Amino acid sequence: RSAPWFVLTPRGFLYAPGGMSPGFVRWEDVTGLRETEIVSGRGRQSPQLERVLAVGLRDPSKYSAGYNPMLGALVRLGGQLYAAQTDGPADILINPADFGARYDEIRARMEALHAEARR
Repeated sequence: RSAPWFVLTPRGFLYAPGGMSPGFVRWEDVTGLRETEIVSGRGRQSPQLERVLAVGLRDPSKYSAGYNPMLGALVRLGGQLYAAQTDGPADILINPADFGARYDEIRARMEALHAEARR
C-alpha cells in the first residue's frame, strides 16, 4: 500500500504528487492561496497555460530543507520562476487535474480551513 498523496486537515495539508513533498504544511505557515495560471509543458508537445492553485508560504526554506540539495535548488528556482509568472508567492503549486471533478470542492475546503486558521 502506498502512502497518500494528499491529506487535508484543520491543522494543514500534505500534497505529494509523484511521491515528492515538502512535508506536512501547517496553515499558520501559509500566507495565501490563489488560483492562477502558469505556462507549463507538462505532458504536451508545446507549452500551454495551466490553471493551478498557488500556495504562498511564510518561510519556504523551512519546507524545502527536507529535499536533497539538487532537488532543493530546483524547487527554489521553480518557485522564483512561478512567482514571476503569478505576480505573487507560488511556493507550492497544486494541480487541479490531480483532483478531477473534486478540485473545486478541495479548493473551497482549503480556503475555508486557511481562513479559519488565520482567526
